[in-house]
Amino acid sequence: MHPLLAKRIRELSSAGSEHLPYKQGVTGSNPVAPTYLSKMKIFLLAQFKDVVQSNYITFPESIDFFTIRNSLKVSYPNISLLLDSARFATDDSFLDESLPVPLNQNIYLLPPGSGG
Repeated sequence: MHPLLAKRIRELSSAGSEHLPYKQGVTGSNPVAPTYLSKMKIFLLAQFKDVVQSNYITFPESIDFFTIRNSLKVSYPNISLLLDSARFATDDSFLDESLPVPLNQNIYLLPPGSGG
């Protein structure tokens, strides 16, 4: 192998005293590939689904209910009044919006209901 070519596939290790091949896009101790944040899906029902024209919306996992609600109000002002009375729920219960958004569960945005 040509010495210049060999130099391209080998970098100094973090210890600096030995040569290690880095084949996974790593230079030193810093990864070259981008880091992706996990995203959560919030499933939309009824009027929300019609206005947004999607079955779900995605947000970063580190988001709170207040930010979700405000983001939707800014993006879709025609459902702003509905959002004030909407509720978030999982498969089996309504969610307390003062608590963090639960991870690894289906979350639904339910429009206000009528009746008594």
